[in-house]
Amino acid sequence: MLSAQDLALDYRTGGSVAHAVDTVSLSVEYGSFVGLIGPSGSGKSSLMYLLSGLKRPTRGSVAFDARDYSDISTPGLIRLRRQRFGFVFQQHFLINYLSTLENVMVGAVKRNHEAVGYAQELLRRIGPATTRGRRSRAHPPAGGGVRG
Repeated sequence: MLSAQDLALDYRTGGSVAHAVDTVSLSVEYGSFVGLIGPSGSGKSSLMYLLSGLKRPTRGSVAFDARDYSDISTPGLIRLRRQRFGFVFQQHFLINYLSTLENVMVGAVKRNHEAVGYAQELLRRIGPATTRGRRSRAHPPAGGGVRG
């Protein structure tokens, strides 16, 4: 289970403080899917950074499987994200010189035939990744789109 208790993230600029995340507590059970919605600048991405261990909180705590992130090293948090988390950032961060399949494989812990097959199956589920042997290139959507 993922849990946060009284989580806060402050940014200090000169003499002022911006509260990006202000006293959030939550629990996410195994197998759950969670979506965060809110207006631009409301702290959605900041909360995700804290829950994933990409940022350390100003106050409060985050734990996964009852293990507090403050007790986990940076390499340990990287392993945790790679092995146990799945989330989509509002910025897509695709690498434009890689194929669609290669972009999916960037985060793979192992790079073997099984992992490639799994990535291909995921791409098949969401739409055409490659057609007739051509490499699909990752391109940002035309027009920019809304990045809530």
